[in-house]
Amino acid sequence: MNKVQKFVLIKITMAITFSMVLTIGNPAAFGIEYTNEKCGISIPYQKDWQVENNDYKAENLKSIITITPDPDDVLTQIYINIWDISHHGEKTIEYVSKIFTPVDSEEEIKTEVIQDNIIHVGDFSAQKLAYNDEFEGFKSYIMYINILAYDKVYQIELLAENQNKFDKYVPLVEELANSIKISKP
Repeated sequence: MNKVQKFVLIKITMAITFSMVLTIGNPAAFGIEYTNEKCGISIPYQKDWQVENNDYKAENLKSIITITPDPDDVLTQIYINIWDISHHGEKTIEYVSKIFTPVDSEEEIKTEVIQDNIIHVGDFSAQKLAYNDEFEGFKSYIMYINILAYDKVYQIELLAENQNKFDKYVPLVEELANSIKISKP
């Protein structure tokens, strides 16, 4: 390979690498956008994901959608929920962090917190919480990104059946959180 060919190969490699970096960090790379104007939320997703609207509503909780990134793996899912905390006296991210952080009970389920940080998602304060629950030798892995906005907690939840799948989908959930658009409902 001569110098010109090496130079061209290096330039092509750099262009591909730069293009991959732009695609990974670009919400438009998801392709499709879920919008719920009534809830004031818009979130992008990839066209090959299964996305189901949820109509589940309980006191102070509205489940918006369930996302299954891999249709062959229905045990690993991402949920988008909205918690109404308007009736709570305190509406700070520290308070949100306190109410969503699991407490390890000395009963049948053992909980191990992996990460609990205050972060920012766009203009909003948020909690990034990751933990696992163990019940009768079976572990499940959970991550929440709880975004505090307009007296509500916009929650992106990842539920994975094992550590490998959890590790695989955490960056995806973080990217979803960074691409979410929240407006006053």
